[in-house]
Amino acid sequence: MSVLLFLPLLFFFTDGLGLPSFEDSCDDNMGTKSRIKTIEINMVRYRTLTGQFPRTLQDFAAKPENPPIEWRRLMLPEALLDHWGEPYQYRNPGLKNPNGYDLFSKGPDKTEGTEDDIGNWQ
Repeated sequence: MSVLLFLPLLFFFTDGLGLPSFEDSCDDNMGTKSRIKTIEINMVRYRTLTGQFPRTLQDFAAKPENPPIEWRRLMLPEALLDHWGEPYQYRNPGLKNPNGYDLFSKGPDKTEGTEDDIGNWQ
């Protein structure tokens, strides 16, 4: 029982001191992976509504020319930016997913093709 009382105090005081935590270093990467999954889900919705995946992510955020049904925006344009403020990259067909598409962030270094890239192939 005393451990249950001690843990909240420990977290409270270490957070208050601004000590770095594992969660702090992973937030951006986890948030980016989560956003990629959300975009993927909405891309499937887009394909269901239009019969194809978008040509570009900008097409994805905009209303198609002749939508087959009443159109609702699936993603806001600002949701297509990663946690470092860079636009997600999209290739259709993909290089990593040749039978589908690549959707990825260039990661914290903002350079494509480096180890910190976060993509739908991982």
